[in-house]
Amino acid sequence: MDYRDLIKLARAMNLDQGPIILVGHSLGGALAVNFATECKSSNEFNVVGLVVIDVVEGSAIESLVTMNVVLRNRPNSFPNISKAIEWR
Repeated sequence: MDYRDLIKLARAMNLDQGPIILVGHSLGGALAVNFATECKSSNEFNVVGLVVIDVVEGSAIESLVTMNVVLRNRPNSFPNISKAIEWR
């Protein structure tokens, strides 16, 4: 996922109808910053607020390359909460 996916999602949700406040943590913060930057230059969405927490832009962006592998390899379910925590 990258900020272009967020733009597609925002379009599908008709978020161009009102103001948007973005909140992101870590990699989500990096995506929110890129989304807001693109929106500012394109004027497609009205981003009125942006909150980012604990963003390390360089390492967050670099992790995008491996994120699909991580997501593909995650289990669909866990037998119990302990096993989910152990996997994480």
